[in-house]
Amino acid sequence: MRSFSQGAFAPWTREAGSPHAANIKRAVVANKVSASASLQGMFEHLSALTDADLRNLQVTRDTTSLYGMFEGCASLESVSQAEPDKADVSGLVLPLSKATPTGSAAFSEQYLDTSGAASAMRMFAECASLGSVSLTGAFNGSGASLFQMFSGSFDGSGSSLALTHVGEGARADLSELAAGTGLTELTLNGVGTGEAARLERMAADAERLAAVTLEDVATGASADGREMFSGAASGVSGAVAYTLTDVGCGGRGTVLGADLTA
Repeated sequence: MRSFSQGAFAPWTREAGSPHAANIKRAVVANKVSASASLQGMFEHLSALTDADLRNLQVTRDTTSLYGMFEGCASLESVSQAEPDKADVSGLVLPLSKATPTGSAAFSEQYLDTSGAASAMRMFAECASLGSVSLTGAFNGSGASLFQMFSGSFDGSGSSLALTHVGEGARADLSELAAGTGLTELTLNGVGTGEAARLERMAADAERLAAVTLEDVATGASADGREMFSGAASGVSGAVAYTLTDVGCGGRGTVLGADLTA
């Protein structure tokens, strides 16, 4: 499959002038399709798309960009990306990558390899209908950018985002990853653990964010966690529970730890 990028849009998208873009409700990748170097905007602004079955899309370390892959898919509820024999799933579940995250248990090899991905910026931004998202062992290459990955998504009640061993490489950028979302629950474990990781304003202005659990987050030297939750939970009328364990505690001697300035 050829690369998609600015000026070389996927032919079924609004950006490419497709007359069918507004009517596409489900996308299924045919058997044994190999991803190219860039999947930028592959399903961008397909406003009626509710389900994408990507189980046959073989993503390898040669794929470097997933920028805006589903940006603006306001109806998107389900994305499946696992080995082809796995059962379909509800919600968004991306599996473990082939690269074993630092400090984690030995993970089995899976079908999606994000070890070469330099950019997943705005990959699921403005996806209002997302409800439950789980990412495990993904985007752990050095300098990987997840900037605004879910920004402006999750408009439904009871929505949740769980990241486990994500963005663990040095200089990973997770800033504004879930900023301005309608999330009610956020769980992070082993996120932004590399040196000089950026997590500033990670969930800023997530006004419904009532429950947060962070463990082993922003633990690399000189991590930037400024204003991670600025303006968060401002719209919550009930109880708010934020639990932080081993957060922002990286650095030894003269090496700076994390900046967690409010």
